[in-house]
Amino acid sequence: MSDGFWAETREDWCSGGWGAECNIIDLSGWSGSANVLVAFESYSAIGNPLFIDEVGVTFWLATADGATEESGLAVFPNPTDGAFTIRLPENGNFSSLQLVSPLGTVVYKMMLTGKTGLVELHLTNKLSQGIWLLRIQGEGRPLSLKIVVY
Repeated sequence: MSDGFWAETREDWCSGGWGAECNIIDLSGWSGSANVLVAFESYSAIGNPLFIDEVGVTFWLATADGATEESGLAVFPNPTDGAFTIRLPENGNFSSLQLVSPLGTVVYKMMLTGKTGLVELHLTNKLSQGIWLLRIQGEGRPLSLKIVVY
C-alpha cells in the first residue's frame, strides 16, 4: 500500500480537490412504493480505493406543503387524533385515496370515484402517532400531503 491520499474528513470528499461533489438525490417520486432499491455506480482510477460514505436514506416524508395549497388539497385538523376531513381540489377527477405509512405500506384505501368536496375519515383507533402520507390519485398527476397524528 502506498502513502498516497486517504480521505478522512468531509472536505476530502466534496469538491475539496479530490473526488466528485456531494450529491443529494430526492427520492420522493418513489414515496409509498414498495421494494425501492438504491444503487451506486462509479469507477476507481488506476486501482485507487473507491469510497462511498455518509449515505443517508431517511423515511421522513418530504412533501412540499406549498404545492398542496396550490393544488387545493387540504386536510383539517392537521395535526389530528385520526379523525379528519379532506378537501378535494375542485378541478380534479379523483379515483382513489390512500394513506401510507412512513415505510411505504398502504394502511388505508378508499375509492373516490364520483366524490367531490369534503371527505371525512374517522381512523382514531387505526393510526398510531407519527407522520403519514395521504395520496390522492386520478386523471392528473397524483397529489400528496403529510398528515401528523398525535
